[in-house]
Amino acid sequence: MRNLWYVAILALLGLWSCDNRHAGGVTDIGNSVAGTIVNAQGKPQVGARVTLVRVNASISGVEILDSLSTITDDQGAFLVTKVSAGSWIVKGSVGSLAALDHVNKIKDEGVDSLHMVLGAPRTLQGHIVFSSYGGRAFVLGVTNVLQSLDSMGEFAIQSLPPGHFELCFSDSIQVYCRDFVSAANVDTLNLLDLRPATSGLEWVDYAVDSLPSYYLGKDFATVQSVDTTTTPAWLWSHEITIDFAVAAPTQTLSAFPLAVKLDSSNIEFARMHMGGRDLRILDSLGKRLDFEIESWDSTNSSALVWVRIPSIVAGQTRVRLWILGDNAQAVTASSPKNVFAAGDGFLGVYHFAESSLDSLSKVHDASSFGHHGVMPQPAYARSGHLGGGLSFDGIDDYVDLGTWDPCGGDFTASLWVNWKGFNGRHQVLFAKRNAWMPDSTRWQWHYDLFRGGFGVYQIAIDTTKLPLFSASSVTLNDWSYLTMVYHADSVRMWVNGVQIDSAQAFTPGTFVGATLRLGGSDAGESWNGSFDEVRLESGARNEDWIRLAMQTQKQAANP
Repeated sequence: MRNLWYVAILALLGLWSCDNRHAGGVTDIGNSVAGTIVNAQGKPQVGARVTLVRVNASISGVEILDSLSTITDDQGAFLVTKVSAGSWIVKGSVGSLAALDHVNKIKDEGVDSLHMVLGAPRTLQGHIVFSSYGGRAFVLGVTNVLQSLDSMGEFAIQSLPPGHFELCFSDSIQVYCRDFVSAANVDTLNLLDLRPATSGLEWVDYAVDSLPSYYLGKDFATVQSVDTTTTPAWLWSHEITIDFAVAAPTQTLSAFPLAVKLDSSNIEFARMHMGGRDLRILDSLGKRLDFEIESWDSTNSSALVWVRIPSIVAGQTRVRLWILGDNAQAVTASSPKNVFAAGDGFLGVYHFAESSLDSLSKVHDASSFGHHGVMPQPAYARSGHLGGGLSFDGIDDYVDLGTWDPCGGDFTASLWVNWKGFNGRHQVLFAKRNAWMPDSTRWQWHYDLFRGGFGVYQIAIDTTKLPLFSASSVTLNDWSYLTMVYHADSVRMWVNGVQIDSAQAFTPGTFVGATLRLGGSDAGESWNGSFDEVRLESGARNEDWIRLAMQTQKQAANP
């Protein structure tokens, strides 16, 4: 059998160099194939050799049925007459440049509109997924054909001209083929995985969780199938790196939500569909990661995504991610509840990015608890540090979160603030109280006008005994990252990932039914400025977590 294959190759090689108008076979007078050949600049190619070959592929070899040839005129046009009905391979060539077209089913009227663009030869590579590997892959009409599959079913066919071609696979039983088109000016063309089927070669439709590592780093859009079947796979992938060396943790952090800014430097928005519904994110080993799309703006090539990183080990300075896209059939995989899950300690997560703010409805909680809030006052400017934000007027604005209680034990509160400064009032960050009475309060974190710092109070009976933290490191009219941690009857505060002052004794009140508010209280003590990325979390986050959250969110923030 091998000898028959090689004989077929030699026959094809000889036919491509034939100058005869008609080199054999039976022709039908009246049929013709006509068209034009241009170079890469779109100019007519004079004197290009045009060769037509009609072949038949079988398990024993490639049978040459007929061949014809001619030369393009001074307009780059060609005409080949006496062409028999059937399928033909048309090749144009000048020196090392070539173009290929596989013309199916020429009927009595012939073909008169072929347009071929010369280009450099390239390599076509891919996988044939088959129960037992063996056999050969080949492109009809290309001289370097009959590529044996390796033990993994991989093949690489050299010297493929740009254009329309037919890829075939032969086993010991039959031949399976499929039509493709490629015009991309790249050295290597990658094909999605294929498998034999009754109708020819068909795509292997992988679930994204099981995409083989071969897919990562490949751009599959350079080759398109001629048939109308939509390709069931992610055609594009790109690796990105998020560096955070200045905040490398000293201990392992689990289930960390990493802020990732996508722009034209790391994603092709034109290759994505419908607000990123086909976006998938994998780790460096190809394992799928949970993520949430907070914002997506294809027009301005900008998006903000939160990715759940299962583990960041001590001393780690970067995370490598694979971004997948270009799958018109995909449905969205954005899942905030998986990124900010209750089991990972998230009680409430507020991005302030939802369009519902424009209609005065809920302020949405991205966590799996769904502790959504309500704004009694109109929604003000939404310019945030990362995407959307929420502004407070410093008088009576607030977000009502209901009566749920985040401080049943140790807890962490964090947020980005843009502070407009002192306004003659106390300014509340968080308040869980119904009135300023011992039996109506749980806790409150605010800027204390009288003491000139950030206080964490239950009630202000004797303020000299209540926690107070310096406000000097919170810059006015700029974004600062504030964190408060309650642990074992004491509180600590960080500004921009740096702890200020020392831990101070504090015990929350016992009234768990008090109303929880963001940015204001029942007494008209609103924050004077803006909030973004508000979080309430169970447990006491450590300094590594706080510092890494600040640094990675700062890097992903708007310029």
